[in-house]
Amino acid sequence: FILTCNILISLSSHGKIYDNKSGSVPKNPVGVVLGTSPLVAPNQPNLHFEARMEAAAALFNQGKIRHILVSGSRNSRYYNEVRDMRKALVARGIPNQAITEDPSGFRTLDSVVRAATVFGQVRYTIISDDFHVSRAVFLAQVHHSDVVGYAAEGVSVRHSMRSRAREIFARVK
Repeated sequence: FILTCNILISLSSHGKIYDNKSGSVPKNPVGVVLGTSPLVAPNQPNLHFEARMEAAAALFNQGKIRHILVSGSRNSRYYNEVRDMRKALVARGIPNQAITEDPSGFRTLDSVVRAATVFGQVRYTIISDDFHVSRAVFLAQVHHSDVVGYAAEGVSVRHSMRSRAREIFARVK
């Protein structure tokens, strides 16, 4: 059952996922960056966060997206993924006015549903990790959005084993 769910999600997003090696990414008005914490431990950067921010900035600078919706959790004044993503993107040269925050993207499903229902986006590019973006594209398609996914530069399996294992079971859910 676990294998079937994972295969189904991978097949459903086939031809909709791009990366920096796969050629021309289609243009979309908005890129939705899915949230993750900027740190994995005190003073230890999260490589997934860095890769997503680099990918979003690259797509913006290439003219593949014109606006960025950062979607993540804001649990407290101390933990605020969307604030941290905005800061990281501005530090990479993205204009502040080209970024919109969705602080209620507590999970992938919330982020893709809210992109359409709250922010009016039904055609956009989802930016996330190579192992995560397929599920995000699948969920957006199920909710009637016309999306493509952009897989950020991969984080080594050594540094992403826990996240990759979690994704296997998240696809079942």
